[in-house]
This record gives sequence, structure tokens and C-alpha cells, in this order.
Amino acid sequence: MPDDVTLTSLTMTAPPSASAIPGAAPAPAASGFVISGSAFSYPSVARLLSRLGLVPDLSNVLLTSTGSSGKSGVEFSITAAVKGAPAPAPAPVPTTPAVTDTTTTGAGA
Repeated sequence: MPDDVTLTSLTMTAPPSASAIPGAAPAPAASGFVISGSAFSYPSVARLLSRLGLVPDLSNVLLTSTGSSGKSGVEFSITAAVKGAPAPAPAPVPTTPAVTDTTTTGAGA
């Protein structure tokens, strides 16, 4: 976090867990991350955006609002998507051993 940036709020929604219902459609792979705060200048906000863009678990980092505060500073809001956990491996499909019919029918039996 840059020294000249102050966060006023941070909200994050956890990625959805794998569906508990077999055969149900998988949940979306991303969820929300929203921060709001103030900074000394617009370059400070740009530095924060740049650093958030380097976080591997965040994608689509966007500056959603910005404006001058009553003081000499900048208020901002940033959103991003939080990448979900990797999809679980599919459950093994149970197999039934093949049954071979060893009985013979026909003449001589």
C-alpha cells in the first residue's frame, strides 16, 4: 500500500464453493473486491492500481470513481474480481465388472 493512500473501506466477497448438487451448473469463478479511500494525488491512486494489478488472485482491477475531496486530495473507489479456487477434480466414475456368460446353448448340452 503506498504511504500516501488511506483506505476508508474494504469489502471482499469470498469465491463460491463447489456446487453441492451433483450435475448442477458450476458457480462463477470470480467474486467481488471493492476498496474506497483517499490519496494525496492522482499519481498515488495510479500507483495503487498498478500494485493491485500485480496481485495474482485479482483480475479486472478497475478505477470505478474518483474525485477531489474537500481537502487537498483525491477520493477513489476501485473494484476487482477475486479469482476462485481451482475446480475440484471430477469424482471417479464407478465401474461395474463385465459379466461374461459362460453357459452354452444349443446341441449337445
